[in-house]
Amino acid sequence: MSNVRGRLIIQFLLVSAIGVALVWLGAMWATGDTFHGYVQDQYALRTASLVPVLSQFYELTGGWEGVGLILRMPSITFNPGWADRWGVQSECQDYERIILLDARGYLVYDSAAGILPLNAEALQHAAAITVRGNRVGYVLVTALSASGDLGFLEQAFLSRVRRASLATGAVSMAVALFLAVRLSKGISSPLEALRDASSKVAQGDFGHQVADVPGAPMDMRELVRSFNYMSRELKAQEQNKREFLSDVAHEVRTPLTIIKGNLEAISLGISEPDEDTINAMSNEVTRLEGLLANLDQLDMVQASPALKTVPVLPSELVSRAAASVQGLSSGKGIAVEQRVEEGLPPVQADLDAVSQVFSNLLSNAFRYTPSGGTITIRAYKGYGSDHDKETEPFVTFEVTDTGEGIAPEDLPRVFERFFRGDKSRARATGGSGLGLAIAKKVVERHGGRIWAESVLGQGSSFFFTLPVSSPTSTSL
Repeated sequence: MSNVRGRLIIQFLLVSAIGVALVWLGAMWATGDTFHGYVQDQYALRTASLVPVLSQFYELTGGWEGVGLILRMPSITFNPGWADRWGVQSECQDYERIILLDARGYLVYDSAAGILPLNAEALQHAAAITVRGNRVGYVLVTALSASGDLGFLEQAFLSRVRRASLATGAVSMAVALFLAVRLSKGISSPLEALRDASSKVAQGDFGHQVADVPGAPMDMRELVRSFNYMSRELKAQEQNKREFLSDVAHEVRTPLTIIKGNLEAISLGISEPDEDTINAMSNEVTRLEGLLANLDQLDMVQASPALKTVPVLPSELVSRAAASVQGLSSGKGIAVEQRVEEGLPPVQADLDAVSQVFSNLLSNAFRYTPSGGTITIRAYKGYGSDHDKETEPFVTFEVTDTGEGIAPEDLPRVFERFFRGDKSRARATGGSGLGLAIAKKVVERHGGRIWAESVLGQGSSFFFTLPVSSPTSTSL
């Protein structure tokens, strides 16, 4: 048994034992107090019932001589015949004890005389007997016991109640033990599995899963599911990182190989350091610089510097984005169009960060749009085509190209870090798989959303939203 399970069982049993003990003590106190009051009320009624009988006897006889015959009559006494069962002598088989005193307080009759002592405290509850206004004696009906509090039968009744309560408590503890073992297993088993699994993950075994425990509490099952999700994500991230490092190594190795080969050829006199050779090496250096720039951007976004947002018109963001690629569009023969809905409210944006989003989206569009194609930059009110443009407090920006499009199986993953759908084509075009991931991070930090739609052979559209600037908006 594990330490966790043992401690849980002990805790459950301790709580159960305290609960059962408190309930037992409370029940015994309540039962004893209530039953004691009930018995005393019954004896008080019996005492009151004897007062008129004895008063009439005294009036007829003029004294107490022979009163014992009256008090021993079955119609007066209560004798169930259980005396032997409770250990009472045969001389005193009555269930109750009747005591009669004269007017001066001397004992006249005691049904338990010679067997039980006379309790002076009990005599204080005796009822007075009067005849024609004169007090002629006192009578008391009390329990058949030395204390006069509870009789043998009453005490036997309470003993039975105690034994029954103890038996119930024992059964309750047995049930508590069963539940403690069951519940502790449901809690400790997932914890033990999580402990073992976390140890394996810590040693680099990413993706290790913990089996679900049907009998475990819902919180524990949620914890197991969260751990499994985390483990899968770690495995996926590790796999993506390995792929990315492989891609980076290839991207770095290719230009370095070209540069090294040209330098060796020049040093051996095989080729001359002419303009074409120098330009080829310069282009490879430029590729390396671009790769390092993307890595710097990714590191900066992950560091999450504070955004400096200001209210800015969507038309200004679109025009800045179009102006940034004017030279590139002319050189590649690709038209860039702007379409901004009239009357758009200002959005809350960090100009540099949003410009980086447009730069990444437009670079991606230019990379896969052939010469003669068109790239369109749009801005309109709403949260995409499926939302109400009148009430949604967002402005949607859209970058659409007429390129080759994205395969349906790759579309859900285009914003993942290190993901590159067609790796060979990405290497040929210079992509590193970081631009869209950076754009997604920036947009989400603005409180917006980014997504993509594409049709193979027709082109792709990338959308992102920015929140409308409120009158109380301030720079962050």
